[in-house]
Amino acid sequence: MKKMICGLLTFLMCIALSACSPSTPNPTIDITKVGEEIIAGVKFDDALTPTDKSNIDRTYEFTNVEKAIMYIGSGATAEEVSLFEFKTDKDASNAHAIAEQHIKDQKEAFLDYVPAEIQRLDKAIIKVKGKYLVVCVSGDAKSGEIINKYFN
Repeated sequence: MKKMICGLLTFLMCIALSACSPSTPNPTIDITKVGEEIIAGVKFDDALTPTDKSNIDRTYEFTNVEKAIMYIGSGATAEEVSLFEFKTDKDASNAHAIAEQHIKDQKEAFLDYVPAEIQRLDKAIIKVKGKYLVVCVSGDAKSGEIINKYFN
């Protein structure tokens, strides 16, 4: 009888502990879908268009990128939407600092060129979730709402 009660309690503990574990330890984010939603739902002053891999690589110099999407404008504004899928969570976390440096570099570049863009760059969104990273420079608060749906 004691063995049966002990076994039952052990079984119930296993069930209780497994119920407390997170259901999605490794989130999956479709960065193409997120990028398209941001481009369609956010008001940009410049016309943002997708850029090629060489421009993405030159801009960010990330390593271990599985997939990358970057929308940029004419250069008259600092507006940008960039999304990355890395091989690991750690790669994405490490890339966060590079993205922050990119925004700092943009501030320096725009300071003398178009000083009004500094305000927009000050509100840049850089978020990591799992192995994903997003960078968004926009004057529209809607960008944060869309990003938070996927990166919170």
